[in-house]
Amino acid sequence: MRMEVDYLLEQIEFHNSSYEWIVRQSEKIARAMKALDEKEFNAEAYDKLAKKFFELELRYKRNKKDYDAVVTQVRTYFNDKHGMDIMGLLDDDINEAK
Repeated sequence: MRMEVDYLLEQIEFHNSSYEWIVRQSEKIARAMKALDEKEFNAEAYDKLAKKFFELELRYKRNKKDYDAVVTQVRTYFNDKHGMDIMGLLDDDINEAK
């Protein structure tokens, strides 16, 4: 039981770090595109950046799919083992914090 929870937490941390990396890379690409706008148009450089951004978008979608699967596992685990809607409790905490 403990190992399953540890595994789920590790997966959540992994996906969170992946999201952070994707955001950082997206920011770099956006800055590079902005710099290109300030210079003479370079189609080749712009295409390279667009391709990188597309690849990041695909990584994001894959990461989201995997992350959603982990969230489903967390929800199922807490519901089966403890009879509680852990995601509902977290949503309530988030709403109270607002």
